[in-house]
Amino acid sequence: MKSNAHVLSADQVLSIPSSNVVQERKVRIVVRTRVCRHCRRRVPFLRSLLKAAFCNRLHEREYVKNMEGLALERLRVAAERLKLASPQMCQAVADPPGII
Repeated sequence: MKSNAHVLSADQVLSIPSSNVVQERKVRIVVRTRVCRHCRRRVPFLRSLLKAAFCNRLHEREYVKNMEGLALERLRVAAERLKLASPQMCQAVADPPGII
């Protein structure tokens, strides 16, 4: 049996054409729940309506703090690589040939 179900996202509107003949259609509405980026649990419904990506403010702060820490670590690693690179290599990156 083939299913003719139509899936609508939250921002789409269901429009039914007007006609004299009444057609019966089954409509299945799928609501996709958001998942907290920090703890991977479901975001409460009202927060998900506001497009929140976290289940509470504490998780949002912890996530941002963690991401900032990862970014700083990445910068530290890049700085170490530049320190280990030869001075000629650093100069070539700073002043590429052919650009005045």
